[in-house]
Amino acid sequence: MSARTHSVSGFAPNQLTFAFIPPEDRQQMTDLWETHFSRAEVRAQRQLEADRKRITLKVIDSQTLDVDWQKCKPILDLPLWSHKASDLDVQPAEDDPTECAFPAVISSNDPEEGASELTFEQIGVYHEKVLEYSLNVLKSRGNAGEKYEILQWIWAHDIYCWVAREVAGVIKQVPIYRKQLPFTFQMCCACEGLDYERMRDGLAHIFRPVLKQLGMESLIN
Repeated sequence: MSARTHSVSGFAPNQLTFAFIPPEDRQQMTDLWETHFSRAEVRAQRQLEADRKRITLKVIDSQTLDVDWQKCKPILDLPLWSHKASDLDVQPAEDDPTECAFPAVISSNDPEEGASELTFEQIGVYHEKVLEYSLNVLKSRGNAGEKYEILQWIWAHDIYCWVAREVAGVIKQVPIYRKQLPFTFQMCCACEGLDYERMRDGLAHIFRPVLKQLGMESLIN
């Protein structure tokens, strides 16, 4: 008869009753099994590491709305809800860089002269402004491409990606939520003290006719 007992590397055979096998041969068999399982463990660890690297930061497809916005341009060029005339209706000429010039950024080698560090309050204000600007664009005329991007932004998957984390000694895939990331719709709503899910429901109700024309009825329910 024979039996096996657990070893560090796996199952090593221990011949218990075969007296005709010399002790040195039994030891050699045990050593061979130990070597075999040790190598197998090394290969498994390498494969695990390769798999971890492969799936780390696996980003969900950002194309939440599977729509060809170019075909829907006539619809998206219209205000998606109550229109209020503003400078967002006017598109800067593409061949005139002065029309869309960005403000100059202060740059200095002297740490006392450059822009100061942003405070949490300022960062919160920027998030609020992004939300306000995005909703105003949806009220504007034109801007079909930007409106489509904003709709993608609003209804983007709540999970941005998964990352590998060791939990209690086990590698697990942990989700990273968009509400944890800056300048997502979820975070911008949070900075305004708004529930982003209720905001989505409200916007889906407002945009119901447009969403139906774009074939996005699933967002209404």
